Amino acid sequence: MFFSNVYKNFKKGGLFIVQILNYEKILNEHITTLPLIDNEIIIFTRTYEFLDSHIKFNTELFIKEENKKIKGSLTLYPITEDKIKELLIKILNFSMI
Repeated sequence: MFFSNVYKNFKKGGLFIVQILNYEKILNEHITTLPLIDNEIIIFTRTYEFLDSHIKFNTELFIKEENKKIKGSLTLYPITEDKIKELLIKILNFSMI
């Protein structure tokens, strides 16, 4: 697990900063698309597909000059701020957040 590896390599007095997506908003509002990016050079679409234990993040980039589409997909495992705090404090014994 990611946080276990962080803890193992953490130095006393060190600082750990983590940034996550706002999964609470994504999950609570069931956000399925992000705003379209469309300019003179590209069209970029991004969607969320909700599955059992994860979210599939799909992208499609259309390069206008080349008339070329590039598709991508990434599996996201939503973790909320409260769950991160629980992991860091209760399980890994971090003393401060």
